[in-house]
Amino acid sequence: MKKILSLVLALLMSASAASMIGAAEDAAIAEDAAVETTAAATTETTQYDEAIRFLHEYGIYKGKSATDLAAADPIERYQMALFVARISTGWVDDAKWAVADQWYDRDHDTSGFDDLEGTPATNYLGALSYASQKGIIEGYGNKKFGPTDGITYQNALTMIVRTLGYTNLAWPWGYIEKAVTLGLTVGIPSSVKYTDELNRGEVAQLIYNALFIPTKEGDTLAARNFNGELGWETIIITVAGRGRYLVDAKLGDQGYPTDAGKDIGFNVVKADGTLEPTTYYVKNDDPVSFNFENHEERYLGYAYKALFNKDENSNYVTLISVKSLKADEVWNFGLPTKGEDGKYPITTYMAGKT
Repeated sequence: MKKILSLVLALLMSASAASMIGAAEDAAIAEDAAVETTAAATTETTQYDEAIRFLHEYGIYKGKSATDLAAADPIERYQMALFVARISTGWVDDAKWAVADQWYDRDHDTSGFDDLEGTPATNYLGALSYASQKGIIEGYGNKKFGPTDGITYQNALTMIVRTLGYTNLAWPWGYIEKAVTLGLTVGIPSSVKYTDELNRGEVAQLIYNALFIPTKEGDTLAARNFNGELGWETIIITVAGRGRYLVDAKLGDQGYPTDAGKDIGFNVVKADGTLEPTTYYVKNDDPVSFNFENHEERYLGYAYKALFNKDENSNYVTLISVKSLKADEVWNFGLPTKGEDGKYPITTYMAGKT
């Protein structure tokens, strides 16, 4: 039986803890590599957890330690330059950017800055040289970059807007206006002033946004450098075993997948709370799963945050990570009698129904 529901998820709360992630680039390269191999979890969560977790999955955001998220720690200017170099090229192995302190030779420093010597920035001299030669970073003038200074919101936006290919704008307001127009500031509280120095979590949100914003060339950095076109999405399980909700599109010729007893299908929740009609399927052999045991039908309608890449040639996806969501209320907008707030509580409507 075809059931068409317009679902709105309200007050979504993450039911899982943040994974082991963080943002300190001032450790030695060898220590960075060691942290990346550690699988320990942290109990710390922030409003930027999804952005940081995504960046960590792709190696863009390194860990300060195995259990230290460090989202509230300040970010330094050389670290910001390293972030934009990573997303601009896809090079997340910092050995590509490294010049050890003992090898530093100012005469062969192509960054154009003369205040890097003796700072952690020399461990990533290639990144600063790349960003400088590409016009992404310009410094303070007089060959000064201030590598260990904090990074202001307006300067971070300027670096990222240039990374996306938009240059020669008036500083700072030309870059700020472009950043807002592109959607680069989404997720950053309005209380953050453009002259404020940012912390690691705020920078993670900006870097995450930048990956999915169209560049001046029309593609995205995520697709170009990281083989990904989708970020975190809110999804609803619409096919579970032989249980199914059908939205605007059928699931195969018979209204359900041929191997419906095995596959799990889900639909993406759009910004207005309704379901995107295109359904994606999750392969059985994905290393990440929803951990359904028996009676998959019981999970029909469950909500998750999912990070996945879609196969260009089919409706199958590769799951990178899923986080269960707990919805306090799910609303249906198609009933004849409204509640006090003008909405229709689906729990009332479904009471006593099977």
